[in-house]
Amino acid sequence: MWLTPADAAKQYYDSNLRSAVALLMSIVKDRRSRGSGRPPGEPQAEWRAVLVLALAALEAGLVDVGLAAHHHRIRFRGGASTAATDEELARARGRLLTSLPLSAPNAQKVENFMLAQFGVLPSQIVVPPQAHFTTRVKAVALGGAGSGSPAEFAGEWQELAARLDAIQYFRNAIVHADSQKLETVPPSAQSLSDGAKGSIWALTKAGDWSLQMPHAVTAVRTTVAVFNTVSYTIYSAVGLSSSTSGGLKRPDEVVPFEDD
Repeated sequence: MWLTPADAAKQYYDSNLRSAVALLMSIVKDRRSRGSGRPPGEPQAEWRAVLVLALAALEAGLVDVGLAAHHHRIRFRGGASTAATDEELARARGRLLTSLPLSAPNAQKVENFMLAQFGVLPSQIVVPPQAHFTTRVKAVALGGAGSGSPAEFAGEWQELAARLDAIQYFRNAIVHADSQKLETVPPSAQSLSDGAKGSIWALTKAGDWSLQMPHAVTAVRTTVAVFNTVSYTIYSAVGLSSSTSGGLKRPDEVVPFEDD
């Protein structure tokens, strides 16, 4: 069964993203209930798991958006609604799933996907109001408030893309236990604007990176912002107006945080 744009968004928010948000909220609640007591185990492990789950959810969500957009384009290829044949749908599905894999997406993979599948150039990617969100910034691991300080993201694709690249870098370091990446802040993170530095990681005294509560919140919200941006841009490219582009929800709504 092919999803409509609205169904694709609902499935992403309510299903794909559910594990990341549920884990994030449960960790926040547990740590606050303990007060100053530190739970046993590696303190970063849980926040790292949230980041990995968020990127996996984005991957699944982008595939659904692509399929929904292809289905819409096939149905309305002559202007009026017509039934898509099984062959047309199978060909679109195969092209989407096999030509440009979206596994652990970074900005380059997303841009290649949008260009190859829908003819959208990177310069044509639009960050809609539904992709604006509150980040949580904590630049130093052992300094500042534990939940970070709020800062607004209402920027362009280039900055959002840099954030996504940093998240993918951290995800790969975690999943592959890459010792070099685990000890090095990526260039994509270092190149972020001053207002964004420390939003997805904090520097330790040793000069490597640490993921804490504010970074986990921002990481999940960033992936939601990427999902909304890609959805809005792709649906516009296939002729869907912004008012019917999938019932997008702002990241702050999907990933609530009481300190905002």
